[in-house]
Amino acid sequence: MIPDSEKAVLDEFQKKNPELKILKKRKWEIREWVDLSTQPRYSVKNGHITKLRITGWKDLISLPESIGNLVNLQELDLGWNNLISLPESFGNLVNVRKLHLWGNKLTSLPESFGNLVNLKELDLSDNPLVSLSNISLEVLRIAYIPTDDLLSKGQSLFLSQNYGELFQYYQKSPITLAQQYISDPKSLTSDEKERLSNEAGHLEKKILEIKVHPDDPILNQITERLALTVEISNGLKFYL
Repeated sequence: MIPDSEKAVLDEFQKKNPELKILKKRKWEIREWVDLSTQPRYSVKNGHITKLRITGWKDLISLPESIGNLVNLQELDLGWNNLISLPESFGNLVNVRKLHLWGNKLTSLPESFGNLVNLKELDLSDNPLVSLSNISLEVLRIAYIPTDDLLSKGQSLFLSQNYGELFQYYQKSPITLAQQYISDPKSLTSDEKERLSNEAGHLEKKILEIKVHPDDPILNQITERLALTVEISNGLKFYL
């Protein structure tokens, strides 16, 4: 019998997706290749959920905040869904060692993602990531990361395996850059201003709108980019 707090996570998944039936399986492994079976499953050890796999559910665009209850989770496969974001509670999964998030629509990761220091395997491939903020230096070294939507400097640093400088480049998250910008616009470096213009989402835009002038050039760039970016179902982006 698993704790009620962990059972609540499974219940919330199934409440959002009535057709989603998550089965308890004794033995299975997260594979590095595509498993054509999309049957959701979980595994229990010592009375706690230690493995969870939910893949191939295109109606799954978000995770319940209660996902953070699975503090004993060691392997998590959420590949090939349509996730557009991860909740801040995701950072509670500090015991996860294998994490597969490939094939979703993630553009960034929550600030709490940096808590996942025990990761030995991280697959973020086939996501339109525009920022690598909130990934620790150690995890950057072992992660599968898509670079197509990164700024050219981020692409170059990753492809040259210059992980130390890459970590420094992305050390400040877009929300941190937005908060710094409204406090003192001149304190941002040229790299940081470019990152803010290209990585800010709707939350950062709202922060800027409260404090900066409507004609602010960076705010205008962000507004224009968000207005002209059309997301289509296969995760590609078209700039009109």
